[in-house]
Amino acid sequence: MYTADTLSRTPIEGQNSTTENDVETYVDGVISSIPVSDQKQEEICKSTAEDAVMQSLVNTILNGWPEERSQCRKELIPFWNYRDELSVINGMVFKGTRVVIPDKMRSCILGKIHVGHMGMEKCKQRAREVVFWLYMNHDIVNMVKQCETCQANQKQQMAEPLLSRPLPMRPWQKVSTDLFELGRKDYIVIVDSYSNYPEVIGMSSQSSSSVILAMKTTFARHGIPEEVLSGNGPCYSSMEFAQFSKDWDFQHVTSSPKFPQSNGLAEKTVQTVKSLMRKCLDCGEDPHLGLLAYRTTQLGNGLSPAQLLMGRQLRGNLPITVSKLTVPKSKYVVKWRKQQRYSQKHFHDKKAVRELKPLSSGDKVRIDHNSKRTEQGTAVRSPAPRSYLVKMQSGVEIRRNRRDLRPDHSNRSSETSSFSDPEEDKQPSEEVSIQPTTKSGRNIRKPDRLIENCFIHSEKMC
Repeated sequence: MYTADTLSRTPIEGQNSTTENDVETYVDGVISSIPVSDQKQEEICKSTAEDAVMQSLVNTILNGWPEERSQCRKELIPFWNYRDELSVINGMVFKGTRVVIPDKMRSCILGKIHVGHMGMEKCKQRAREVVFWLYMNHDIVNMVKQCETCQANQKQQMAEPLLSRPLPMRPWQKVSTDLFELGRKDYIVIVDSYSNYPEVIGMSSQSSSSVILAMKTTFARHGIPEEVLSGNGPCYSSMEFAQFSKDWDFQHVTSSPKFPQSNGLAEKTVQTVKSLMRKCLDCGEDPHLGLLAYRTTQLGNGLSPAQLLMGRQLRGNLPITVSKLTVPKSKYVVKWRKQQRYSQKHFHDKKAVRELKPLSSGDKVRIDHNSKRTEQGTAVRSPAPRSYLVKMQSGVEIRRNRRDLRPDHSNRSSETSSFSDPEEDKQPSEEVSIQPTTKSGRNIRKPDRLIENCFIHSEKMC
């Protein structure tokens, strides 16, 4: 007689083991928890019975797995790692509480998993709750990738790392350009990549000819850049613009269509310039002064776009010292200009006979017009050296240089004759000798010795 205790392996006689009851309870719980209808269970059982691999798996589960992996049949080797979780209940194979789906039904189950066109991870999570088969995750990924609806409604791809363009090494080496519209008028922006200096030009249209004309005007002022970066619009992708880039010898680079970030400098400049001009127009200010203020405002490096491009500061509407407007070599330029003007004056004055007599206010003058002097007027004042305002007989004031104005003596003689004594007109007129004069109006007076010699010579002749 043995007495069983807690640590004894001797079973108590008269009591049956509960293992079979526990297994039945587990099986009933698994079957009741399967979210599959009875009809679907019958379909799974039938497909399992018709599948050779599944039948081999069922037999191995029921009869027991071999001791070594190498002893397994070839088609069952992939199931070796899951052998402790596999079971057979009512003709269906389970991996834990998940139904192992035969090959014949997998496409149908994949369609049910992808109901709602959820993404890959959601479909995987949904499948992992109830079903299992080898390489299930791979099949779900391929199904979602091949879904036309999912591909057409995908989210935008993630941004790639920034790919910067090579930096220019000098001003106006590379420029970017773009178009914008403001107040029903078209504009083109040409911005220097080195200095961020913007040129804004109004155009009649966004045609290639208008764009080329605006760019020619700018290039004639600042020079021809080596590279021009633009969008891929019709005006830039035309044959006319391609010929223009060839004739003017610059490389034309276009950004990808529908991808304005590739031409980011021009896009940002358009945004800044358009906002500035719109604000100025809304409050009645001059947009050109706004652009001047932007061009003369310092950047993060302490220099303005105008200084970076032109090497000098521009004078704006704010007070500024002369030292900031003076360029380093201005003294040499002034000295050279003085020498040039001195030489010009020297050779000009060789032909100039004399300086014309200044006019006074109220002087009567005749105006040169197409080599004729029929128009008469009165000098009013002199706003600048050798320049006069003349009031015409019609009352209109015009401005002319002293060279085009001749004193009018005919008016003086007519006035003198109109106010003379009528009795003096009746007296016989005496012979009046005419004194010869020079072109400048001076009297010509012959020397006395010449007069005497002429008198003696005349007597001898007599």
